[in-house]
Amino acid sequence: MLTPTDTVPLTGPLDPAVLPRAAQPLTVTVDEEARARLDRGRRLFHALRHGPGGTDRRIYGADTGFGALVGYAGRTDDADQCDNTLAHLGAGQGPDLPPGIVRAALLLRTRSLAQGLSGVSAEVVDRLAA
Repeated sequence: MLTPTDTVPLTGPLDPAVLPRAAQPLTVTVDEEARARLDRGRRLFHALRHGPGGTDRRIYGADTGFGALVGYAGRTDDADQCDNTLAHLGAGQGPDLPPGIVRAALLLRTRSLAQGLSGVSAEVVDRLAA
């Protein structure tokens, strides 16, 4: 069982016992292995988006809509597209989830992003892990 002083690494398997504990503050560490993955993913994203043929290549969520709106162009300004991402993720229905469930979901999202396959910067993961 985890104690409040335990840290949750974003590399390696996630201990299922962490999820119920996420209802309270946890220390989440973004180690060098995760940072290296994030850096590789970010460089690949930039190469695909801005390299040769980048203007002809569509990257889901970066220059397209989301979900059923994938066939539509995203916003041309990167900051506007980020706002569009937040609006998409903020859409939902039903009552608010309990804070413990939200915290566990954010931990899972942070760990997912830390795999380095989304093209997000380490800063995004650092802020989510804080």
